[in-house]
Amino acid sequence: MILPHCLFLKAHSRLFAMPAVVSGETGRRAVRAAIRHHPAMQPARNELERIAALTLAHYGERADDFWAGTRHHDVSQNIAALLRHVRGPAPCMLLDLGCGPGRDLKTFVAFGHTGVGLEGEPRFAAMARAYSGCEVWEQNLFDMHLPAAKFDGVFANAVLFHVPTAELPRVLRQLHETLVAGGVLFSSN
Repeated sequence: MILPHCLFLKAHSRLFAMPAVVSGETGRRAVRAAIRHHPAMQPARNELERIAALTLAHYGERADDFWAGTRHHDVSQNIAALLRHVRGPAPCMLLDLGCGPGRDLKTFVAFGHTGVGLEGEPRFAAMARAYSGCEVWEQNLFDMHLPAAKFDGVFANAVLFHVPTAELPRVLRQLHETLVAGGVLFSSN
């Protein structure tokens, strides 16, 4: 099944699932290309820090309004898509990338899974801890320190569009490396 604007990557397999908007061998090649490292295309470190600071400041200034506006968003289709592809029964270890105030972390816990959030905005991280009761790591997308082979699934819902195209291969590689064998990355915007 192909979902619009979604990307599934199966860890430790030779062939990654294709992006929804591109199908067949073209899609598989596009995903493999996205994971390759292109050092000549990397933005300068200070530019990444500037992008992160601006993005996080934007969310920090609007944290309460953002939470009020997204708290009841129905992303059940995306959560179901991730969980359908994760191997094994609950509890699975799930990383919620850019977890915001913790809405999806709480849902993962309600389904019997262990959720860990990653959030770069300190107010969101505190809100997520309080709301979900989950561990939340304060890290931004450009300076992630993820353990190897830890998670059965990574949920990147409405977050990877914050990553500059040139940085995407590195970020995807890090997410791939934090997945256990057969783990799944779900991304949707």
